[in-house]
Amino acid sequence: MTACRQVQVIEPIATKAVIRVELSPALAGWSERLGACGARLETSALNVETLPISQLSLDASDLILRLGEKTGDEPYLRSPGSVSVQFLQHPGNPLQQLSLQELTTILSGETTHWDDVGAEGMDSAGEGLPIQLVSLGADDDLTAWLRTAFLRGSELGVKTMVAGSAESLRKIVADTPGSFCLLPSQEFPGAGKALAVVDANGNEITLAIPVLAITAGQPEQDLRQLLLCLQESGID
Repeated sequence: MTACRQVQVIEPIATKAVIRVELSPALAGWSERLGACGARLETSALNVETLPISQLSLDASDLILRLGEKTGDEPYLRSPGSVSVQFLQHPGNPLQQLSLQELTTILSGETTHWDDVGAEGMDSAGEGLPIQLVSLGADDDLTAWLRTAFLRGSELGVKTMVAGSAESLRKIVADTPGSFCLLPSQEFPGAGKALAVVDANGNEITLAIPVLAITAGQPEQDLRQLLLCLQESGID
């Protein structure tokens, strides 16, 4: 008598599609948000890569997330939120705030020393303390935003030091008298000293940069759901 064989039917494992996301370094703080939104997608998984802004490309990705203002050249763009930013300065600088005009003349290079804007600080040579901006370089969207927002796209004239990472940027500012930098507010160190920007009436201005979500066409299905999820809590 032939024994009955039990045949096990194995259901094929569904393979998830991959949504390729490229992220600018200034949006590193959105990685956790991306992960949470990606976990809600039913049929897709995210592959997230952080790249300098000059290397962001829709040829290698489905979605680009970066900071900046709309230029009109993007294939398809929406803004799922914004990122608040603050200036961090060396703790020894007695200055508490800058006017918009003062900040503009500093970034353009017209103003070169802190005592020209009311900060009395002397370096070892006995001269006024020079102003130094610390950034992640020209290939960083925070630096690009400074040019767009305050200099109408012109190059920065302020003396600049380039840091290799956000962590080293904060350390350079903490260790270098006369230095300052721009950071997302969520990355602002607790021990850091803020430098406020005020309007003509002395009221502090909240600085915020739009988050740009760029795709090659109208987002559909899971890519659309991902953008909607990001938009639900899109202000830092």
